[in-house]
Amino acid sequence: MTKAQSVGPWARLAALLLAIFAIAVLAAPGEAQLLCNKPLQPLCSMEGQQFADDEMARTRCRDDVRTYIAELDTFETCLTKAATEAEEAREDARRFLSCLESEDIGNCSLEADPGT
Repeated sequence: MTKAQSVGPWARLAALLLAIFAIAVLAAPGEAQLLCNKPLQPLCSMEGQQFADDEMARTRCRDDVRTYIAELDTFETCLTKAATEAEEAREDARRFLSCLESEDIGNCSLEADPGT
């Protein structure tokens, strides 16, 4: 018996449906795809500059660092939302797989939990 023959038809169907779901999520527009962009650290914070003699450069650097902090806040929020969405999608997929592996597959759906 080959490896493909030893895998039950329901397991192959579940794997196929999960692959289709993954492709659909990757191709879906909007909130299904969050692209979180890590902001770039300001150059002035990496150059080891001394600002004692250049008040204008110091002010510009201070503004850049404030902007960087705000962008890091946005980045963190995006990552948190993406992690939450990934956890929800994983739970939906596990629930769907569990349904597929049960005897009652007529009610299987990869939608959000109907109880929520």
